[in-house]
Parts: sequence; structure tokens; C-alpha cells
Amino acid sequence: MLIQERESDLWLAPMVTDRWLRDGQCISVRNAPTRFGKVSYAIRSARARGRIDAEIQPPPTLTGLHKIVLRIRHPEDKPIRAVSVQGQPHHEFDAKAQTITLKPGSMPISVRVDF
Repeated sequence: MLIQERESDLWLAPMVTDRWLRDGQCISVRNAPTRFGKVSYAIRSARARGRIDAEIQPPPTLTGLHKIVLRIRHPEDKPIRAVSVQGQPHHEFDAKAQTITLKPGSMPISVRVDF
């Protein structure tokens, strides 16, 4: 529900229900073991302001990790309008599937999703 390995991809929050992302709620995972290394992330809902924010600490070992896919489901099923990563516009997202594709790296990743 919280982390899933799909071949060479690491999925974060792939099956998290939209009910867990109501305004003001937070989901947090710390040092979860994966075959790529430990991963941590936190997703904070600011639905009332039209956004959901995520902070990801990717696995330090990048061996075999192709991409990180973050799934963010809006509590009212609104589509993703825009995504920024590290404060910069990010266009690798699928509004219908509610996913954001990220490149792995050793630095923390800050994501903002606007609805």
C-alpha cells in the first residue's frame, strides 16, 4: 500500500486511499527497506489551498533503480493541474493516473502538486 517495487521502478503511495489525503492530513514512511535501499517520504495535504506536497528521501543506492513514481490521489478526485520539483516546473506526470515520475538521485526531492 505504501511502497511497491515494480521491476526497476519504485512506486511510492501506489495504493494510498484518497481518504488519507484530506486537508491537513499527512502520510509518513521512514527508512522502509526496498531492494534499492531504504526510502523515506512524507505527503502533506493542503487541499484547502489546492495542493499536496511531498518530501522524498530516495534510496542512497541507485543500483538498478530506473525511476520513482509517486501517486497522489486528490480527496475530491480533481485532476493534477501542475507539478513542481525542487521549485521548478515538472512535466513528467499523468493527470489521469494521478502519478508523477521522478528521476532517482541521492538528494531529497521536494514535490508540489497543484489541483
